[in-house]
Amino acid sequence: MSLVSVGSSGQGAAITTDATHINYVPVNGNSDTFTYTAIDNRGGSVVTANINVNVVTMTGLPGSITYIGNQAALSFFGLPGSAYNVERSTNGMSTWQVISNLTAATGTNAGVMTMTDDVSTLDPVPSSAYYRLQSQ
Repeated sequence: MSLVSVGSSGQGAAITTDATHINYVPVNGNSDTFTYTAIDNRGGSVVTANINVNVVTMTGLPGSITYIGNQAALSFFGLPGSAYNVERSTNGMSTWQVISNLTAATGTNAGVMTMTDDVSTLDPVPSSAYYRLQSQ
C-alpha cells in the first residue's frame, strides 16, 4: 500500500508526509478531520478515508502516596515539560481544590513530579484525602 495524497485540515493544521508517516501539527486545541488516499500496490485499488483527530484533556497518572502523620508525600507522572494542577479532595471526591502547580520533569527523571502535602493546616484535619492531576 502506498500513500497517494493527504487532504487539508479543517482547522489549518500543518500536515506533511514522508515515505511511512503522516505528520500532523495542530494550530489550536480543536478536534479536526482530514482525508488521505492510498493505493494497493498489488491490484491498484484506490481508497480514500478520513482521519479524525479528537482533542482530549491531558491528565497525569498517580505514582505513589506515602502518608506519615499529617503529611502526604506524593508522586505523579505526566508528559515531560507539561504543567499540571495537583488537586485534593477531603470529602469523598465531591469537591476538589487546587493545592499546587507542578511541571513534569524533563531529562533523567522525565515525567516525574513530587510534592508534600501538609494537611495539619486544615481545620479540621481530615481523616483521609484524595489526590489527582489536571492539565493546566
